[in-house]
Formats: sequence, structure tokens, C-alpha cells
Amino acid sequence: MEGVGAVLASWPWPTILSFIGVVVLGGIGGFVNAILTNSIVMPYAIEIDNGARKVWMLGVYGNIIIGSAAAFTFWASGLANPAMPQALGTAVISGISGARILDNMIRSQIVADSLAAAADELAEDIEES
Repeated sequence: MEGVGAVLASWPWPTILSFIGVVVLGGIGGFVNAILTNSIVMPYAIEIDNGARKVWMLGVYGNIIIGSAAAFTFWASGLANPAMPQALGTAVISGISGARILDNMIRSQIVADSLAAAADELAEDIEES
């Protein structure tokens, strides 16, 4: 049976450290996105369609998680396969971008649903007149 030292020596430390660095810096990128979009709040739900549906806003924790996931996905897929310093910079940018894309998708859904509800109310008001 191998000792703990032999097992630890056999681990691919550069890959493990790269993974940790990419995930942490992606989370920092998500945090930066939260700052840029004034989303330094806890996740919360917005009721739309008069309470028929809820849409969850990410908040700061959601931005960090999505940023980490986006950076990991970009790194793990080997899309750019850069050297380590560039990979860490790419992780921050991927974290900001990934969180921003999802945040914009959620906000556009809220706007579309609000516009549809306003159009329905306007149509009802016109029919009543």
C-alpha cells in the first residue's frame, strides 16, 4: 500500500492548481459583474403576471457561481488553451461575460413579460371604453 506522500506526489498538481485558479478568478469576474450591474444584493424573486410566475434575480451569489461556471467551462473545453497567466486573465473575463449574459437574459424576460402585461391591460381598457 502506498503512503499518503506517494499518493499526493502522483496527483497532477499543475492541473489542480489551474482548476482552482480558474474557478476562483471566474468567481471574482462574477463579483465584478455584480458591481458593474449594481447587483450587490441577495438573490430574490420578482413576481410577474400578477403573481402567476416568479423570476429569480441572481444577486451577488448567483453572479459569483455563474462566473465560476463560465470560466471553468471555457477553461475545460480548451477553447483557447492558453498558457497559465493568459488562462487566469481569460477566467476573469469569462466570469464577467458569463454572468452578464445570464443576467441580461433574465432582465429581458422580465421586460418582455411586463410589456405583454401592459399591452393586455391597455387592450382591456380600450375594450371597456
